[in-house]
Amino acid sequence: MHLKLKLLSGRGAVVHRMELGDRCSSYVKLRETVSALTTEPLDLFYVDNEQDVCKVTTDQELKASFDREARALDGVATFVAAPPGTAAGAVRACAATTAATATGAGEVHVNVTCDGCNMSPIVGPRYKCLVRDDYDLCVRCNSLEAEPFPKVRVPAAKLRVCRRRRPAPCAEAAAEASAAMEAAAVAAAADIAAADEAAAAAERVAVSESLESATAGAPVPAAEPEGNTALGLDNLRIAVQASLDDAPPAPPSGWEDVGDDKVLAALRSLEAMGFVDSLGADACLARVQMHMTSSGAVDLDAAVADLVALMKGSA
Repeated sequence: MHLKLKLLSGRGAVVHRMELGDRCSSYVKLRETVSALTTEPLDLFYVDNEQDVCKVTTDQELKASFDREARALDGVATFVAAPPGTAAGAVRACAATTAATATGAGEVHVNVTCDGCNMSPIVGPRYKCLVRDDYDLCVRCNSLEAEPFPKVRVPAAKLRVCRRRRPAPCAEAAAEASAAMEAAAVAAAADIAAADEAAAAAERVAVSESLESATAGAPVPAAEPEGNTALGLDNLRIAVQASLDDAPPAPPSGWEDVGDDKVLAALRSLEAMGFVDSLGADACLARVQMHMTSSGAVDLDAAVADLVALMKGSA
């Protein structure tokens, strides 16, 4: 023989099955068995063959319940331990679920409450009234109803497990995402423009320093320059200052025929520094072509140094 205890609390029901032994030899022994499983104050109940909920408080009641349970459940004595004040329907549902599980022949009607005894959920046959709205009875209450109404027996519903579809993003969330992407694109464009400006400023500073280095060791002229030489130097100083502060002016017409973008860019830089006006476009182009590297780039510092030397020689 076995003893099955079903502990009912606010957290749900927990079933314990154990050898009977002397655990039901007295009411005190049965209480000790329950106390060993939980510290909550629980009352003991059983459901008889007529589906009445009976409370166990004495040895005589225990003996009667044990005899009924042992006969009804084929050698398994089942008791429900529930908090004081628990509704009879809840105790009956708990015991009925245990019985259905033990015999394998029970139906559980999820989310359905008996309108006669408040069993929830209804375990076993369920009868739905065809006259009264939303009126359901368990098998016991249906048999005890004094004035029979037309009813139909409803089988328990089978549970289906469905996969939830991922909800589509709402319009507001999509708009926020689009605005965030647009803001990120604007910020990236601003960063690129700032980087280009910083690179252009660094290039102008490098050219200025190269020009100062090239003229650092030049001997002091015996006399102040005059005429075209003085005018050329003035133009050179003005062009260098303008190249540091402003964008270079548009190149003279005809330079677009050079073809090579790097050569054209170098000629524009030299024109902005004043070398083209002082020494001529052909001389500047010759120095740029002389100082082209194997990769096709122009060594602008070397070209400027040659042009400065040429200017000193012509002076």
